[in-house]
Amino acid sequence: MAQTLLELKKVSLGRPGSLSRSSRPILEDVFLTIEGDGMTGIYLPDGDVRWSLFQVMTGLSRPLSGEVILHCRRVGFVPERFFLYTDLTVEENIRFVAGAFSVPDPEIDARMDDLLAFCQLEPFRRRRAGVLSFTEKMFLQLAAFLSVDPELIILDEATREMPSRDRERFWQLLAKSCASQDHPVQAVAFLSHNRDEVGRCHRQVDLGKGKGGF
Repeated sequence: MAQTLLELKKVSLGRPGSLSRSSRPILEDVFLTIEGDGMTGIYLPDGDVRWSLFQVMTGLSRPLSGEVILHCRRVGFVPERFFLYTDLTVEENIRFVAGAFSVPDPEIDARMDDLLAFCQLEPFRRRRAGVLSFTEKMFLQLAAFLSVDPELIILDEATREMPSRDRERFWQLLAKSCASQDHPVQAVAFLSHNRDEVGRCHRQVDLGKGKGGF
């Protein structure tokens, strides 16, 4: 039986950046369970709602009400908005994230070559992140969090601006991350406004308030 990695119980969300718990909810009574057995796609057409849910699921912000229960040790995240340092190289950004999670230097030294190869970033290892394409930036964010061995990776619109060929490569990498014995990733949660992208996942959750189903 698959382990439950994340639970949302009767969660209500406010607008992104809203700190007041008296704010009017933009999504209410969300019940969501992420199991450790593959990829879960979450359909949400509204960008503000989706970004708020992403922040709550990753622990970057709190819900207006309800419970968010994490059952795993570590969560990685890949937002559509690139959050790493544009003036650092690919390798330096990976080392920065690994260091923030207290991964010992000798450990990341030993893994760097394999990690860059796995995420198809070896040709860019000394390139500054600011000059990377959207696709390369998403691969970099994924590599950075794979360096800290998360059990769960949560993504928000990570393929939105990718050409179809790059999109296929990215989805293949996500699937390999869940299946690889070199990484402890048990599950991926993928948030998107695109039903086709959500439909690539093993299970789908429609939070679009009845605007169609799977």
